[in-house]
Amino acid sequence: MVNDAANKGVAMARKATRECMCANLRRATRVMTKLYDEMLKPSGLKVTQFGLLSNLMALGSSTLSELAHEMLVDRTTLTRNLEVLETKGLVVSEEGEDRRERQLRLSDKGIAAVSAAYPLWQAAQARAMDMVGRPNWSAGAPLLHQLATHARPEEDSAG
Repeated sequence: MVNDAANKGVAMARKATRECMCANLRRATRVMTKLYDEMLKPSGLKVTQFGLLSNLMALGSSTLSELAHEMLVDRTTLTRNLEVLETKGLVVSEEGEDRRERQLRLSDKGIAAVSAAYPLWQAAQARAMDMVGRPNWSAGAPLLHQLATHARPEEDSAG
């Protein structure tokens, strides 16, 4: 009787390990992050930093709240990541029209960093596409986008 329960427990655990969407996405994310970070290494940027800078460059300028919403991250995480980029002189924070909100933008050095890293990102993107298979990516990308935008994260829980 105990063996049956243990066997069922092991079978459930194996099924959950193999089929859990969250666990599989997290594993895949770790593999892709390692690939992009390795290929971006000559630029001095990690893929997370490149993504943040690219988002800010695409927006032109943004408040912290707008950028957090666009990137689907909480304000606390974004603030920590921005501090590193501001220290490196890649992001500038200025007083906005509403003095309670700071306007963020890339510095000239930040624009140059994104521009220099872009070919490295393209190479990482091409390698990732080859790993996944372009037809698989074409089919999967809209699903990942839908999943990512299905629910916006709650407003920063620390504040």
